[in-house]
Amino acid sequence: MEVPAASGRYVGGVKQQLRDGFGLYVYPNSFFQYEGEWAKGKKHGIGKFLMKDGSYYEGEFLNGEIEGNGVRYWAASGNEYCGQFSQGEIHGYGVMKYFNGARYEGEFHYGARTGHGAMIDNEGQVYRGSFHSNKRQGEGELFYNVLEEKFHSALIVQSNLKYRTLDMVPRHDKLHEV
Repeated sequence: MEVPAASGRYVGGVKQQLRDGFGLYVYPNSFFQYEGEWAKGKKHGIGKFLMKDGSYYEGEFLNGEIEGNGVRYWAASGNEYCGQFSQGEIHGYGVMKYFNGARYEGEFHYGARTGHGAMIDNEGQVYRGSFHSNKRQGEGELFYNVLEEKFHSALIVQSNLKYRTLDMVPRHDKLHEV
């Protein structure tokens, strides 16, 4: 059923004059649209929220809010996140793939890399350890290639974000485990 509205256009299920079931809603500015499940007039269940620039979120909604597991893609940067969301924000465990080839897998706190995780840069260098507000902080390990030689270095990241190398030894057997 198509329901014309001053606040956009909706095609889909209706129950007690509210969006309910599966439907497509195009927002009045036509930049946004949502296709998916509705309950009592709110996005609820599985759906896809699309933006005209090609960005999108696809996943779980709860009472009109992005909540649970999903995938978010940013067309402007080419970055993609797959994981947990809370109140519309990246929050919990997930994987962020960056356009430049870098990748972070671990914990997020309302959009920031915070907690335990692993960052692999576009040159193959791997840091596995603690993060706070998108920065390495606390104990961690850094794996990198130097002149075709694989090395492992345990780091302590001090509160002023200066790195102190504890050891550096060839580790041919460890890099592939990351």
